[in-house]
Amino acid sequence: MPEVSNIVIQGFGNAGSNAAIIWEKAGHKILAVSDSKGGVYDPEGLDIRKLLTHKKTGETDAQTLKRWAAKSGKKFQERVRERA
Repeated sequence: MPEVSNIVIQGFGNAGSNAAIIWEKAGHKILAVSDSKGGVYDPEGLDIRKLLTHKKTGETDAQTLKRWAAKSGKKFQERVRERA
Protein backbone atom coordinates (compact mmCIF):
# COMPACT_ATOMS: atom_id res chain seq x y z
CA MET A 1 0.00 0.00 0.00
CA PRO A 2 1.35 3.48 -0.80
CA GLU A 3 2.29 5.83 2.04
CA VAL A 4 -1.04 7.64 1.67
CA SER A 5 -4.05 5.98 0.04
CA ASN A 6 -7.62 6.97 -0.64
CA ILE A 7 -9.86 4.37 1.01
CA VAL A 8 -13.49 3.39 0.38
CA ILE A 9 -15.16 1.00 2.84
CA GLN A 10 -18.13 -1.13 1.88
CA GLY A 11 -19.78 -2.34 5.07
CA PHE A 12 -19.41 0.12 7.95
CA GLY A 13 -20.24 -2.24 10.79
CA ASN A 14 -17.81 -3.54 13.39
CA ALA A 15 -15.06 -4.69 11.00
CA GLY A 16 -15.39 -1.77 8.58
CA SER A 17 -15.42 0.90 11.27
CA ASN A 18 -12.37 -0.60 12.98
CA ALA A 19 -10.55 -0.78 9.65
CA ALA A 20 -11.41 2.89 9.06
CA ILE A 21 -9.90 3.86 12.42
CA ILE A 22 -6.71 1.92 11.70
CA TRP A 23 -6.30 3.36 8.21
CA GLU A 24 -7.07 6.89 9.36
CA LYS A 25 -4.50 6.63 12.18
CA ALA A 26 -1.96 5.45 9.60
CA GLY A 27 -2.54 8.66 7.65
CA HIS A 28 -4.80 7.35 4.89
CA LYS A 29 -7.86 9.28 3.72
CA ILE A 30 -11.27 7.63 4.05
CA LEU A 31 -13.29 8.99 1.12
CA ALA A 32 -16.46 6.95 1.55
CA VAL A 33 -18.25 4.42 3.72
CA SER A 34 -21.43 2.50 3.02
CA ASP A 35 -23.89 0.20 4.69
CA SER A 36 -26.91 -1.73 3.41
CA LYS A 37 -28.96 1.47 3.00
CA GLY A 38 -26.48 3.72 1.21
CA GLY A 39 -23.17 5.50 1.45
CA VAL A 40 -21.52 8.75 2.46
CA TYR A 41 -18.84 10.34 0.28
CA ASP A 42 -16.51 13.32 0.53
CA PRO A 43 -13.56 13.72 -1.86
CA GLU A 44 -11.74 15.64 0.90
CA GLY A 45 -12.13 12.72 3.30
CA LEU A 46 -14.56 11.84 6.07
CA ASP A 47 -14.00 12.52 9.76
CA ILE A 48 -14.31 8.93 10.94
CA ARG A 49 -14.24 9.85 14.64
CA LYS A 50 -17.23 12.18 14.22
CA LEU A 51 -19.10 9.60 12.18
CA LEU A 52 -18.49 6.89 14.78
CA THR A 53 -19.52 9.23 17.60
CA HIS A 54 -22.77 9.84 15.72
CA LYS A 55 -23.32 6.09 15.28
CA LYS A 56 -22.75 5.49 19.01
CA THR A 57 -25.42 8.01 20.05
CA GLY A 58 -27.95 5.23 19.76
CA GLU A 59 -29.04 5.95 16.21
CA THR A 60 -28.86 2.43 14.89
CA ASP A 61 -31.72 2.53 12.45
CA ALA A 62 -31.44 2.45 8.69
CA GLN A 63 -31.04 6.22 8.33
CA THR A 64 -27.95 6.75 10.53
CA LEU A 65 -25.51 7.49 7.67
CA LYS A 66 -28.10 9.62 5.88
CA ARG A 67 -28.71 11.83 8.94
CA TRP A 68 -24.99 12.17 9.65
CA ALA A 69 -24.34 13.19 6.04
CA ALA A 70 -27.07 15.84 6.16
CA LYS A 71 -25.80 17.19 9.48
CA SER A 72 -22.17 17.23 8.25
CA GLY A 73 -22.78 18.63 4.78
CA LYS A 74 -21.60 15.41 3.10
CA LYS A 75 -23.08 13.67 0.10
CA PHE A 76 -25.30 10.65 0.77
CA GLN A 77 -26.34 8.21 -1.93
CA GLU A 78 -29.17 5.82 -1.15
CA ARG A 79 -28.83 2.25 -2.26
CA VAL A 80 -30.76 1.58 -5.45
CA ARG A 81 -32.52 -1.76 -5.36
CA GLU A 82 -33.00 -3.56 -8.63
CA ARG A 83 -36.48 -4.78 -9.35
CA ALA A 84 -36.91 -8.44 -10.24
